[in-house]
Amino acid sequence: RYDLTFPVQGEINDRNKMSFQLNVFGLDDMIFNASLSDDKIEGNVKSRIAYGNFWLKKYDGNINTDSLSSLIGWYRMRDQKYILTWGGDCFLSFMNLENNKGYSLMPLNDSTFFEWSDRSNFTFQLIKRAGKLFYLGDNSSELKKIKLQYKQDRINILNDSVSMFGTLHYKETSPAAKLPLIIFVPGPEGEQKDNFYNLQIADYFTSKGYAAFLYDKRGTGESSGSWHTASFEDLADDALKAVEYLKYDHHVDNSKIILFGYGQGGLIAPFAASKSNLISSVISCMGSATSTQEQELFDVMSLCRKFKANKSEEESILNLYEKFFNYTQTGKGWNEYYELAKAMSSQRSYKSAGFPPLTEDDWRVQFWKANSKYDAVKFWESVTVPSLIIYGMKDSKIPTSASIANMSNFIDKEYKTNIEVNTYPDLGHFIGKEQLDYIYMWMKLNK
Repeated sequence: RYDLTFPVQGEINDRNKMSFQLNVFGLDDMIFNASLSDDKIEGNVKSRIAYGNFWLKKYDGNINTDSLSSLIGWYRMRDQKYILTWGGDCFLSFMNLENNKGYSLMPLNDSTFFEWSDRSNFTFQLIKRAGKLFYLGDNSSELKKIKLQYKQDRINILNDSVSMFGTLHYKETSPAAKLPLIIFVPGPEGEQKDNFYNLQIADYFTSKGYAAFLYDKRGTGESSGSWHTASFEDLADDALKAVEYLKYDHHVDNSKIILFGYGQGGLIAPFAASKSNLISSVISCMGSATSTQEQELFDVMSLCRKFKANKSEEESILNLYEKFFNYTQTGKGWNEYYELAKAMSSQRSYKSAGFPPLTEDDWRVQFWKANSKYDAVKFWESVTVPSLIIYGMKDSKIPTSASIANMSNFIDKEYKTNIEVNTYPDLGHFIGKEQLDYIYMWMKLNK
């Protein structure tokens, strides 16, 4: 039995062949044609806009997670640093933090793992002896010893009916030592605790003596619930549940709990901080200081430019999205929006627009009904702790100039001396070592 975890329609054509289809966002059908073997389904997939190969690997699922937890942590081999962490879409992720190469590992037994994306059916063996990890790597004929550098604890936090899973990363200290804690507020869409970019940032700060907590956003990885139907207040409450839980952790200095948000996480971090007196400081990177509607329209226009839409197409797309947001905010005008979207659905500009919804039960309709009016600036008003906001002037995802202007006007008007806005003229949507060094210095000065 293969549990595909998403709804499909299909049939087995004969003993070794099958076909099935998956509908994406109610817009496009992906057609799968495959062969069956004892432990795998593999074949090709095609749709109106894409094609490629796929495979599904069968495993028994009876893996002892306690045995896996003994493998988790940061490791160093020669001059390379690795992290073995709890995965989101799979059980474990093994990543080289020096060259950005990573493996997603599905356990076949307690020490042998199937590499999730490798087409050569590569198996990855991990053995722990006397506190050291040995692994049999790709094209390797001998086991290599890796020394553990940092620790990770797997943590489950409840927020009403939502169960969230995350990992607390830290460097082992004497029992009496307490570490300042950075909680990573998940960013856009389905961000998970094994997000490689966030793990690199966590590694940087863990090496500087901080504890770092990353968790699967609700409805992703191991966490239950759904971010599709969640409001930003729901997501802020998830972050606060992590704060309330971890303030009792014996590794954590509960007077130094920092919220770190990136992108959408940078919008939610001030909302969470405005509701709690347990936060010592806030760091927001690339969090728009406009309404979420304005940010989305900016992002859509950037997507149009990426697909080289002409001026007429851009105007049509902008008009379509304005009708969509009018519906999500007023509940009126769906038919007018739908007829326009349907008419555009066969045009190139529809792809440029990111495939806007065609049905009222599309999750994006519900998401924007809950969040299209959100504006982080009003929550910054209630944040009194030291806060750092970072923007890149070459960021194509958010309206940076408008955000800087809005925050500058707000800071001047409200005399918010606790908030610092730092801009980088050549920076895009992702920060690097220069920004991390500055954040570290800023945190040291505002501890």
